[in-house]
Amino acid sequence: MSLTVSEALRKLGLTGYETKVYMALLKYGSLTAY
Repeated sequence: MSLTVSEALRKLGLTGYETKVYMALLKYGSLTAY
């Protein structure tokens, strides 16, 4: 799934920094979800 997300972000033209921040938010959200 992470590859799909990365590819989608690249298509949107996001930078590597923004991608890292987005992935970090996803991980944080998944942790708090439980």
